[in-house]
Amino acid sequence: MKKHTDSWKSLEKTTAEILGGKRNIRVSYSERNTDVFVKDFPQLKIDSKRYKRHAAYTLYLKVQKKYCKDDKDIPVLILRQNNKQTVLAVIDIKFLGKLLNIVRHKEAYEELKG
Repeated sequence: MKKHTDSWKSLEKTTAEILGGKRNIRVSYSERNTDVFVKDFPQLKIDSKRYKRHAAYTLYLKVQKKYCKDDKDIPVLILRQNNKQTVLAVIDIKFLGKLLNIVRHKEAYEELKG
């Protein structure tokens, strides 16, 4: 049986691999580093959370089941809490990784085109 620490470490490693980043290994929890750092997207502040249940995850799966009939369909859950200005989008991490790669390739293409 996996220990809890193995589970979140695995999530951080997987996240880093998919997003083309690096897992930050903390020496102390007083450090303010994010869980994963993506060098070519330093503005992304990535923190991994693993729980038995997430309300957002349950809602995301409902969107997926209700609307995604084809393998090419991509569920996107938009969340906003009452009295808050921030609106969140919940997407699959593999899709996010693909988006980052598109941006990477476009930037490389623009540099070559110069």
